Amino acid sequence: MSEQKKSFMDEQDFDALLSRSLPELPPEDIVARTVPGKKALNRILIGYFLSTFTINGLGLNLILPVIGQILMLLGFRALQHENRWFSACYVFAVLQAFLRFGKLILDTTIFDLPFEDPQSAANAFYIALALQVLLTVVSLLCFWRGLRTVQKACGIRSKAIGVLALLVWNLLFCAMALLQMRGQFFGGYTLLFLLVSLIIILWMIARQAKALDATGYVLQPAPLRLSDRTLTLIILAILAIGCTCGHLFFSSYTMDWQKIDSTESAATSETKTHLAALGFPEDILDDLTPEDLARCRDAEQVVVDTRTLNSENPTFDNGDYDIRLTNVIVLVPGDTPRVILFNHFSWLSTPKFYGTAALNILPTYEVSAELWRLEDGPTGRILYDDGDDSFVADYHSIEMRTVTSNLFRNVAPSPSLYASFIFPNQGTRQRGYITYTIAPRALLPEGYRQAGYSQMTYMHQKKRFLYPAETADSSSIFSINGPFESMQPAPLIFELTESGIKLDQ
Repeated sequence: MSEQKKSFMDEQDFDALLSRSLPELPPEDIVARTVPGKKALNRILIGYFLSTFTINGLGLNLILPVIGQILMLLGFRALQHENRWFSACYVFAVLQAFLRFGKLILDTTIFDLPFEDPQSAANAFYIALALQVLLTVVSLLCFWRGLRTVQKACGIRSKAIGVLALLVWNLLFCAMALLQMRGQFFGGYTLLFLLVSLIIILWMIARQAKALDATGYVLQPAPLRLSDRTLTLIILAILAIGCTCGHLFFSSYTMDWQKIDSTESAATSETKTHLAALGFPEDILDDLTPEDLARCRDAEQVVVDTRTLNSENPTFDNGDYDIRLTNVIVLVPGDTPRVILFNHFSWLSTPKFYGTAALNILPTYEVSAELWRLEDGPTGRILYDDGDDSFVADYHSIEMRTVTSNLFRNVAPSPSLYASFIFPNQGTRQRGYITYTIAPRALLPEGYRQAGYSQMTYMHQKKRFLYPAETADSSSIFSINGPFESMQPAPLIFELTESGIKLDQ
């Protein structure tokens, strides 16, 4: 017998003796919990699944992606020293966690990036989506190369096709999500196919990871200063504190409330007396600024249209509110007559004021731009009473916005005038107004009839907790069962004739 063969037999005898002296191997589930590499890979696969498919309702669409991102972070963190590809995966996992968790906190606030027009905002969105897809693709490529490096060290010829299939699946999923945002909707069978195929792909990757254990190869965990539990608690604490602070301090506007100075000039008192004699509601006159009153100094006619909206006279939203919306039209004669419109609202009840509110107006100079031009404005302010004192503040913003309807997708959106604000949860008789002056675009012929149109809607936030945070002036007035209730009476339609202003009842 050769020396080499004898040595081989001695080694076999030694192995047999050693195996007989050791107790039986523990169950497979116990091994899975004690093999660091297998535990890390299982975390990564579960994390990919939870981060991709979410369940709407009970906050699971927020909770599950957070759990998935934490699991991926912990998994790649344990394998970061195995090879350079897993190290790159850990870097990408940290970056993805930073972006996901940062967005989670940012969505509790009403902060938004300033864009000059909707097209710029859309371009920024597509750029962010492209970067997200690129980050996912590169991360999966590194995961594939890292797994292949380990397989080669074990002598496994498998090409880790499951990871490449997961990469293709992510690209397909992103393409379908993009098509859906552009109006191409997919049925339940398509979503079921995506779910089943994702489960199969992750099962394929899990089998490849299991094959590593069969070879006896052990993925060594990286030395860590913080335990997984400590790191998870730190992440959850940061998320809890960040979201709480965002909701409490940055989900609404800061208004500069000032006590009203009741003193007024003789010219202001004279103008108010003149307008009251023409039929201008006196309670609304007291809310106007001296500058807005001065525009009406030479008024010849005042026309008032008042609508009260409550449970007995609801609009399409059928909300729980009691509010009075008043349109006042003031005619100032001249070679070119001027029409001053006041859109006034006043709460007859005292609801809870959460988040933001807005006054949405379809102004005459936009709806009938071929007939009317804007002469002055828009201006206005909001007020409320607290005991014997009244307080006033400027609107947070007054600007034109184009908001697409979520209900009527085939209707082209019209630019609307949005005045955004918020009342404190104190006081009574919360109210405010917007005013602007218009004039005919051309000289009016004899016997003319100049039509005008205006539409006022009050947007009120009815839910305390709103995620993601949304402002009333960015919400569609046609959103049903949303976080905002829309109080909208019938539109104001009027005519300017030689004999004055006439309402179309």
